[in-house]
Amino acid sequence: MHGRRGHAELICCYQVQNTMRGIKHVLTERHYAYEEARRLAATDPDIDLNPGPDEAAYKVCNARNYQVNHDRLTVIGGDVHR
Repeated sequence: MHGRRGHAELICCYQVQNTMRGIKHVLTERHYAYEEARRLAATDPDIDLNPGPDEAAYKVCNARNYQVNHDRLTVIGGDVHR
């Protein structure tokens, strides 16, 4: 038998391991989301993944015309509406 103190230590150890598993799960999901975003960005003509020192990585006006109206975003000739 572990006694009262040993049992509490086991519960605490289990809780720590469970928390660590949860953290690892979240970080793994974020990594996969990051990798997917990079793959998508590589195919987007508005995004330059390797900009020069004086260039912006995101070039809004290159491929589409955007019209911004207060808190709404509308792509003219596109399918993005908010």
